[in-house]
Amino acid sequence: MGRRLLGILFVMRRPLCRWKLAVLAVLIQLCLGAGYSWTVFRKPLESAYGWSYAETAEPFRFLLLFYAIGMTLGGWLQDRFGPRPVAMLGGLLVSLGCAFGAVFGSTQAGMAAGYATFCGFGMGFAYVSALAVLVKWFPDRRGFIVGVAVFGFGAGSMVSAPVQTKLVGSDPAQYARTLPITFWWMAAVFFILVVGLSSFLSNPDAAHGSSTVGKGAEIPPAAALRTWAFYAQWLVMLCSTAIGLSCLSEAAPYLKRLLEGDVGFGVGLMGLANGLGRVVAGMASDRIGRKPALVGVFAIYIFTCGALLPSPSSLVQGLAGMVLAAFAFGAGIACMPALCSDFFGSKHLGANYGLVFTAFATSGFFAPAVVSTVVQNDPEAGYRAVFAVFSGMALVGATVSALLRKPILEKHAESEA
Repeated sequence: MGRRLLGILFVMRRPLCRWKLAVLAVLIQLCLGAGYSWTVFRKPLESAYGWSYAETAEPFRFLLLFYAIGMTLGGWLQDRFGPRPVAMLGGLLVSLGCAFGAVFGSTQAGMAAGYATFCGFGMGFAYVSALAVLVKWFPDRRGFIVGVAVFGFGAGSMVSAPVQTKLVGSDPAQYARTLPITFWWMAAVFFILVVGLSSFLSNPDAAHGSSTVGKGAEIPPAAALRTWAFYAQWLVMLCSTAIGLSCLSEAAPYLKRLLEGDVGFGVGLMGLANGLGRVVAGMASDRIGRKPALVGVFAIYIFTCGALLPSPSSLVQGLAGMVLAAFAFGAGIACMPALCSDFFGSKHLGANYGLVFTAFATSGFFAPAVVSTVVQNDPEAGYRAVFAVFSGMALVGATVSALLRKPILEKHAESEA
């Protein structure tokens, strides 16, 4: 019955088919973006189960690691078997991960092996499938459609963080009871929405008998790995995501410990900024180019990490810095898939972008853990040191972005696929 109702809402008339697929992709990403609101669970886990502050960051680290691995593997699978089965499998895995979090989440090992592993793989599978579909449907608006597609992922915490905060509650004595309940609710939502909506994804050639993939060289992963441009993109992704993911991971503790701010409101506002950054940067990159857009991303990071976040004099300043960092993070994420498609074509985008996305895994696994360790005992001094390093990384990212050049790879195109 549920699928029949969804089918009525999304009858695929040919002139509007790609726009309806865009709506589906945004809804899928909106659900998956709940992973970014992990920060709201950190203090409750500390209170309920006696975890240390640094230990509460561990599940998020493993989630990001397996999310990136899932992106790489999922990109390869969806290039071969199509987006629908891979995205549906992703939704199922995310739901299972949340269920494991409800049952085994009182221990670090249970949360890492159950919640983080399954959710991470599932998020990667569903995310890359929805993204690759839309790039193929919109070869004429790559930046814009990537921004729209991933808006939901970035903005997901805007919806999920306040809801999760409400479900967990504010009474430390109840956290051991409310945390599992929250994860059960998440499992149900992921199963119903992500699996159901993913069942409608399709590539343009499957729907119309012809491909709308843009003209130009289609470069397989083996050839892309032999170019300097691949590693330049990888470094740009590493710098941007190390800063952005650390800010997202530290948001609630930063606002609470340093500024005594409203955690749910602050994280939700960052989710909105994360999502808006993706749409704005996607549209801007179509107009001014990917390189200037990426340089602008790192300019925002330099300002926030150099001026606003190290020693905030007020809640407004600290929150503004975190919100701008979230905006820059989302903007960078939106530019990268379109840039990868510009350089290497869109036929193998799932696999190629999955390889670039290993930079996300590297930064996500190491950066939040290092930051948590540095700020654990002395938050004020720790944050000053962290944001000084991040300012330097942003400068490196801006420089490499300005030097990016599209490789001449026609000789490596489909003949080597």
